[in-house]
Amino acid sequence: VAVTESLLNSWGISKSELHQDALLVQQNSHPMLCDLESVMLQTMGFGSKPVNLLEEAADTSYDAQSTMMYVLTNTDKMHGASLIAQEDILKKASDCLGGDYYVLPSSVHELLLLPASGDLTAKDLVDMVKQVNATEVSEEDRLSDKVQFYNSETGILENALDRQFRLEHGDLLPPSHSSDQISYDIYQVRSDDNTRDFCF
Repeated sequence: VAVTESLLNSWGISKSELHQDALLVQQNSHPMLCDLESVMLQTMGFGSKPVNLLEEAADTSYDAQSTMMYVLTNTDKMHGASLIAQEDILKKASDCLGGDYYVLPSSVHELLLLPASGDLTAKDLVDMVKQVNATEVSEEDRLSDKVQFYNSETGILENALDRQFRLEHGDLLPPSHSSDQISYDIYQVRSDDNTRDFCF
């Protein structure tokens, strides 16, 4: 169900209250970070239950670079993409993957994480997400075409194309920020005294 202004008014709550309630619910959702290959094998009936790297982060024998892509969701595999609002989960994922990573919006139920050490550019990843969304993901499960980049040093999640533009062109305003081309919603996430924007 899409939450509209009129629905919020009928409930008598603010956007901030709704957001805080959503975060509280999500904290009890048992997040999972697994390598994509193991998840796919289990889905096809092969292999054992994938290892949840968020629970096995202390296992130093795990080689994060040996796997190309990871799935971030919850144990129910329902609306797991909302984990992007959990700063502690993003940080734990960074610890598991060994640094910076891209976040690909696979669906409202899951996110795909890709270590930033590969050869793919932000544009390559956006093109891939758009192609998969157009051909494989139902409209009701589609989250976005926007790829994000998680910086492990700063803990900041930002639009990957905007980041690439900024790195290439300095402080110029990225094209997605021109007033007639804004094509994403901004979700504010508050943690203590910090406010963060997530753009999808």
